Order: sequence, then structure tokens, then C-alpha cells
Amino acid sequence: MRISMTIAGFACLFLIACQKQKVNTNQSAGCSTELTRENIYDKENKRYLWAGEDSSTHFNITDWALNECQLYDYGYQRETISALIEPEYKPINEVANDYQDNEKIIYVQGNGFVKVYPYILMRFHEVINEYVDGEPVMIAYCYLADLAAVYTRVYCDKEFTFAVSGYTYADENVWNGLQAFVLWDRETESLWWPLIDAGVSGAMKGELLKKHNEDRWGYSTWGEAKTIFPEALVLQINQNWQPPINLPHYTCEDLPCCN
Repeated sequence: MRISMTIAGFACLFLIACQKQKVNTNQSAGCSTELTRENIYDKENKRYLWAGEDSSTHFNITDWALNECQLYDYGYQRETISALIEPEYKPINEVANDYQDNEKIIYVQGNGFVKVYPYILMRFHEVINEYVDGEPVMIAYCYLADLAAVYTRVYCDKEFTFAVSGYTYADENVWNGLQAFVLWDRETESLWWPLIDAGVSGAMKGELLKKHNEDRWGYSTWGEAKTIFPEALVLQINQNWQPPINLPHYTCEDLPCCN
């Protein structure tokens, strides 16, 4: 059975959820639209963004760089989408018939290996934390903006681990107003918006999101990948996943680049 049939239920749910919605800002002065829940609130002179039932998971957006009125919420907690930490793969010849030949893919090359990420499977995870020849990288795919890229995960001389915040954001002056996911890093809990390649809150506000060496990754289709990369490894479907624990946590005092 082709992968498109296997994840048909997920795709339908995703497409329904990703219809454009009213911006969630009923506590934000100057916004004319309404929140589906009280996503943004003030506490002890700080401003927070809802990210789950546990208030300790909420994002501190005090003095962030985005406009609350341009934020979109689909009801996801920050651990709803499983951004992989230890991705698993299968040889491409074992899954050659699992995808349509015209399915788009992003690939990354290392010394002696190629790893392939079909877009249709990336919708499950959106972010893959990986290593290429020892360098921490993030393979990211946003369906709404049709954005796929490979970024480094090293900032301020520290290794960062990325995930999806559960929110998207749109700016009419950026990418023709397309919505795109807002990411966060687990080490500082800062938010990042890839359409401007920058951190937008927390300790990493203003830090540039940097792409991995663009000679080592690119785009293709499944049909071409089977021919060009016959020894490639392909991201595996149905991976077990749990949010990581015991990762380091950094504040501005720990980061020489912090503003």
C-alpha cells in the first residue's frame, strides 16, 4: 500500500486544521478578531503565549518581535507534532513503491550517505533534528508556505534542538502574506520564524536562523531520487517518539551572543 493511502486520515485532519482562521487575540489591544481560547495573557509583568495545559510550557513573549494580531492558532500544544530527535531510516530500495514518483522530497548529503525526506511524510513531523558529518542540523518542512530547508542547529556556540510551537504567523510584507509555522528551541524556549530566518522572542530574539551548507542539500522528486541516490536512506514512517528530557537550558548569561 502506498504511503499516500497509509496517511490519508492524517492528511485530511491536517488540511481541515490548516484552513485559515481568525487570529487569536481577544486580550490584545488593537486587534479586532477573537481568540478561540485565552492564548495570550499577562502575569507578573510578563506576557505569555499558551502552549499546553501546563502553564510551565507557555512561551514568554515579553517584548517579542511579532504582532499578536497576525498569529494563527490551530489548537495544538507544543508537543502535539512530533519533531524527531533520533530519526530512523530505511534503505530506499525497501520503500521504492511506497511513494508516487512525482512526490516532492528534500535530501541532505554527507560523507558517504544521502538521506531523503518525502514532503508527505514530513507533514507528520515538520522538523527533524539530525547530524550531518557531526554537524547538528534541522530538516524543516512547512506545508502552508511550501517551505523546505536544512538549517544548522548551532547558535552561540551551543547545540539547539528545535520543535514546532503549534502556531503559524503571517505578514503581508513577507512571502506574499503566506502563513508559516513558528518554531521553538528546547534549550532557551525562544520562538523562531523561518520566513524571516530569525529568532523572534526570548534569549535568541534577533539571532539569525542559518541554513546548512547549501551544496549538501537540495530538492528533487521520489522518482528521480530512486535513480540518482540508489543507496539513499529514507525517513521511516510510524516512529516511536517521546519529548526529550534532561536537555540543557540556557539563559542570556550562558550565551555570549544574547542581546
